Amino acid sequence: MSYEFLQHTADVRLKVIGNSLEDVFSDALQGLMELVKPGLDVASCPIVKHNLQIESPDRTALLIDFLSEVLFFSHTHNAIYTKVVFSKLTETEIHADIEGVEVDGFEEDVKAVTYHEANLRTNEEGKWETMVIFDI
Repeated sequence: MSYEFLQHTADVRLKVIGNSLEDVFSDALQGLMELVKPGLDVASCPIVKHNLQIESPDRTALLIDFLSEVLFFSHTHNAIYTKVVFSKLTETEIHADIEGVEVDGFEEDVKAVTYHEANLRTNEEGKWETMVIFDI
């Protein structure tokens, strides 16, 4: 897990660093889910699965669109998604299955995943990194 929550005036800022695009997308998903339902024990909860297919103009938009789609599924199915398996992940397209568990409610109400400060890029060490701001 390579993400951390950082201070932000009104919303929640998540910094994500990974060795690959797959790592960044997976870790950003984990960060979002930890925000909405921290410390969830998934062992005894009913499992839910969904397939995602998303196309976006660039990798930053793809990450935001991916997280927004997962957030939509979380709200509509009362679920926390703890796993993603990519069958295709490019800089503009995702085909993936997300898996999670049904929950009774959320600790934090994330209204939206924003583009503010988002810039998925490689850093000086050759790792992928970005910031994601969640509107709460």
